[in-house]
Amino acid sequence: MKIYRNFLMVRVYFLCLLALTIVSGFSKIEVKSLLVPSGLTTEYQSEPVGIQSDTPEFGWQFETNKRGQRQSAYQVLVSSSLTELNKNNGDLWNSDKIDSDQSFSIQYNGKPLQSRQICYWKVRAWDAKGSVSEWSKPSRFEMALLAKSDWNAKWIGLQTDEKISPLLRKEIEVTRKVKSARVYMSGLGWSELYINGTKVSNDVLSPALTDYDHEVFYCIYDVTSLLKKGSNAVGIMLGNGWFSTTDVFEDLDGWADRPQAILQMIITYDDGTEKQFLTDETWKAASGPIGSNEKRPGEEYDARLEKPNWNIVDYDDGPWRPVSVFPAPKGRLISQTIPPMKVLDTIRPIKVTKDGKGGWVFEFDHFFSGWVRLNVKGKAGTKITLTYEKGRIVSHGGEKDTYILKGAPDGETYEPRFTFHPVRFVYVEGLEKEPTLETLEGREVYSNVDLYGSFNCSNELLNRIHDNIQRSLKVGLKGFILDCIHREPITYNEPASLFGSLATRKFMPDLWLREARNIQLGSSSNGDLSDIVPVLPGMKRESDVSQNAAYPMLIWYLYECYGSIQLLQKHYGTVKAWVDFIGSEMADSDHIVRKGWLGEHMLPKPGGLLGWDFISKETPKDFLWTCLYYQNIRILADMGRVLGSKEEANRYMALAETIRATINRKWFNTTTGHYATGSQTSDILPLALGVVPQESRQQVIDNIARTIRENGGKLRVGHLGLPGFMESLVDHGLGDVVYNAVNTTEFPGWGYMVSQGATTVWEGWSLANGTYQAEESMTMLTGVSRFFYESLAGIQEPNFYGTQEFAPGYSQIGIKPHVMGDLTYVNTSIKTIRGIISSSWKKTENSLTLDVTIPANATAKVSVQVMGLKNITITESGKVVWKDGAYVSGVEGISGGKQEVGYVTFDTGSGEYHFKTNNNRK
Repeated sequence: MKIYRNFLMVRVYFLCLLALTIVSGFSKIEVKSLLVPSGLTTEYQSEPVGIQSDTPEFGWQFETNKRGQRQSAYQVLVSSSLTELNKNNGDLWNSDKIDSDQSFSIQYNGKPLQSRQICYWKVRAWDAKGSVSEWSKPSRFEMALLAKSDWNAKWIGLQTDEKISPLLRKEIEVTRKVKSARVYMSGLGWSELYINGTKVSNDVLSPALTDYDHEVFYCIYDVTSLLKKGSNAVGIMLGNGWFSTTDVFEDLDGWADRPQAILQMIITYDDGTEKQFLTDETWKAASGPIGSNEKRPGEEYDARLEKPNWNIVDYDDGPWRPVSVFPAPKGRLISQTIPPMKVLDTIRPIKVTKDGKGGWVFEFDHFFSGWVRLNVKGKAGTKITLTYEKGRIVSHGGEKDTYILKGAPDGETYEPRFTFHPVRFVYVEGLEKEPTLETLEGREVYSNVDLYGSFNCSNELLNRIHDNIQRSLKVGLKGFILDCIHREPITYNEPASLFGSLATRKFMPDLWLREARNIQLGSSSNGDLSDIVPVLPGMKRESDVSQNAAYPMLIWYLYECYGSIQLLQKHYGTVKAWVDFIGSEMADSDHIVRKGWLGEHMLPKPGGLLGWDFISKETPKDFLWTCLYYQNIRILADMGRVLGSKEEANRYMALAETIRATINRKWFNTTTGHYATGSQTSDILPLALGVVPQESRQQVIDNIARTIRENGGKLRVGHLGLPGFMESLVDHGLGDVVYNAVNTTEFPGWGYMVSQGATTVWEGWSLANGTYQAEESMTMLTGVSRFFYESLAGIQEPNFYGTQEFAPGYSQIGIKPHVMGDLTYVNTSIKTIRGIISSSWKKTENSLTLDVTIPANATAKVSVQVMGLKNITITESGKVVWKDGAYVSGVEGISGGKQEVGYVTFDTGSGEYHFKTNNNRK
């Protein structure tokens, strides 16, 4: 028995020793976080090639199935090789542990980065409890050519007086096995690159437009797989694009009189040695099958002039001419980091009819931009004309492409390369036999941006309007936000177009940051801005606050979307110079802006008359300009506050308050409660901008409602009133007023456009304005999209006009849907810098369900509308979170709740939530 007791004691001793050893071992191991970094981006892109910044910004999101997850710290490693990264050696940058919840706009702060350098990086994060995650999967980025001295190639082209598309070629010798090969190329205006007969990418209309006097885009292509040991042929086809056109806009010519290209191919062999091949005097040039090619007149293609196999090895280029070396454009070569344009859809026509004059009209079921592809068979020399008509009636005044057949026995296929058009009705002349629906195919072309996001509801008219907005956005995505595809193929720096495009809630930061840069490049040394960007050669336009005031609004909106301090730093000086320019050159001593030319644009005519006022006299111009001047100063003060310029911020905020007081003293009638003339815009604009004194706000709101109702419930605002109408009225209790103005097929409105067969959002409230014919697609009036996403679905977004606080980078998300009108459900999702946000609600007679998704590393205030219910009980995933007028704790991810007017608002963390209300109506 004694021996047994001793044995038990020894066993207990060893078990205790083992337990202590295990506990001691665990104490040296960090507990792993449930946050898993994923979706790593550099400069907002996944594994980009061609980073132009020497201090790129990093970002990441998280994978987690647990609610309420927040980052408390992070560590970034950047390495010169994947091997070093796998060893956790950040030989370029080791941030060490940084206590911060920031998971985007993390600026590189390591060793200087070199041209063409390939870098590898990863990140790990600590959660709110201090637990650390595993390292993320590796990501990489590749630097561009950062210095002017990196370029050894020359600009070349074909010296000719004709506006044709030249062909350029050269054969090169690859002497060893290729490890990697990159081409750095800019072909202005547009270009296509071929190696051994293969087009190196499916990009079209490349590179994107810039102000070639300031910056010139080049593209980077990985051509490793296209090269072979021995002889290789390199071919370039050039088009005029905007660069060398004779008709950019308002009879202004382009930047040059002929297209030109620069190319630098850098091959790295398996043994580590490098070889460069450059454009220079040794290249050959010739004319090709493309003759005249312009944005608006179109393209002429003579297939009989094709040079078969011109871009493959052993082609006889003896008859070709030596290229000419051209002066370089004034602008600096920079890598194109915005998404390229591509053919992103092929669309079949729905009908083909004979017009009685030997031609055929092909009809597509919706309006889009791009061109058509012709499938035809006929005799050599037969001329086919493709006219892109504005309507069903053939006017012969549309844009045209021309194709001359070569007589191929198996038939021929043609689609243009160096133009784009508005497409809905296409008039075809010259066909030798009756066509079929297979004769023509639509080819839709736009920037290959991420268009994630959706909205649908129980009201079919609203769904149709939303669909039209999406199509207009695609039409406008041409490497920038294009105004209209036919008459004004440029960007307008003006409030309604920028507001409308932003309101579509598409996550395309690279495109928007480029848009901001284009506006900045258009600024003058005196601080003035241009309302057309890029600034076109020879263009001189009078400045106007009702246009250029959009720039500071855009910068602040983008900052609140993406949370990038660097964005504010880059643009603060330009915004400040613009604000000071208004004060010194456009405003009087009382800070009232007196100079300008526009005011409110595109105001619908009164009394149900179709049409609009191009420049409205209904609301005083100086009132509008001064209100926007105040708003721009306030934004500048906010920018200075964020950047730590406290003294300057205080000075500008004081100036803003002085101007606010001036506006109220000069234009606000305290007796009637109206501003200026009492028009809809007169009252809406100061309400949206935060000009109205608190004690007068309800009086102004009541007046706006009354003015709209006296106009038959219809809006009467132009390009300045529309953003305020959509941004501020619902928040001020006028949701039903806005809903009724949108949910109608009467003029003016988006439903009226739908009732007239529109498949996009028009330039004006009607297509005809007297003898003037409006464009069929433009983003200026697409701002109604904000009503869908923010007001109906409830996903809050930054203010464009207003003063409402918004947590930069969606760190705190607001979900506050408005159940209104005849709607019984709304479903919406968008993509943000933090991830997907979704909001869906469904209404029954006695209950409302609200399903939301909040991305990790964010918190939210989710407002559930009570819809007039009393003694309401709210559950989340079946568990009670609100009862008897009080918050009920205990549900994971929800930390509080409170009663507000018409809502119960819950404080939540990240995750998916499913709320439901129950009880009887009052």
